[in-house]
Amino acid sequence: MSAPGTSRIRLRRVQRMPVRSVDEAALLVRRVSAATVVLDVEPMIAPWRGSAEAYLAGARRFLDAIVGQSDTVTAIVIASNSPATRPAITCDVPLTLSVGAGKPWRTDYLADLPRPVVVIGDQPLTDGLLAWRLDGVFLHWRHDGPTPWWPRLQRTLGRLVLPFAFTRRFAR
Repeated sequence: MSAPGTSRIRLRRVQRMPVRSVDEAALLVRRVSAATVVLDVEPMIAPWRGSAEAYLAGARRFLDAIVGQSDTVTAIVIASNSPATRPAITCDVPLTLSVGAGKPWRTDYLADLPRPVVVIGDQPLTDGLLAWRLDGVFLHWRHDGPTPWWPRLQRTLGRLVLPFAFTRRFAR
């Protein structure tokens, strides 16, 4: 208990759950009754510097699993900080593609979308802090393959924010 006249600063933490597969991510999206899902692109949907075909196949795999397993998802955003253009893809729910998204700082492309929000991505510093800013849930994609130096550095620095911004307790 704090002394009279003093206050404790409490940092709000959001839920974080590590995921390793598309099916596991789709199950957790359904479990939290997400209305909006924000998907990172690399390396989850497509490998770094991957082809348009790899992107389309990976995006289709995620979209089919998420929309197929959840009746609460009403919007999907595919957001990448990379400025690389991506081919258009269709979905049964409204889908927005945001390249050069500026995660976690820019959120204007998410402003009018329904809540609750789930952000699925590999980087606590970008995807995770975006979930934190939106008071959403962060599904932390665990990538074990080769990683370029910049995402590897971000991953290392992101470990510093995990205990302050996220909790592993997950709503059942």
